[in-house]
Amino acid sequence: QIKTVGVDPTGAPRYSKSRAAGRPVQLDGVDTIADGTRTDHADPNNFSVIEERVDQLCTVEDDVLRRAMVLLLTKAKLTVEPSGALPVAAALVGALPVGKEDKVVFVLSGGNLDPALAAQLLTQA
Repeated sequence: QIKTVGVDPTGAPRYSKSRAAGRPVQLDGVDTIADGTRTDHADPNNFSVIEERVDQLCTVEDDVLRRAMVLLLTKAKLTVEPSGALPVAAALVGALPVGKEDKVVFVLSGGNLDPALAAQLLTQA
């Protein structure tokens, strides 16, 4: 009864593209602030787990990821690195297959937020 949704940044959609291809793929390049996902290839072992356990994958743009990080910093008082904020970004754009009555859990990981990026986000907020 539990659905698992994974989120890739649009600038590094290694697992979304791999799922579409049915195999781990190599990207031509990556461009995202989500440094924890900034690799150009899908790891075969991770891909296998994703295929087995993740119901849906979606992607989000970096501008939405920035909004999610500002929300987490200012409203929730949480320091979350860009890769860890991906699920909140997906929620902000309505990419999650949930209804008003559904219970939702976000896994927010990592405090490895570059202080310069945090300062930039907060001054633009």
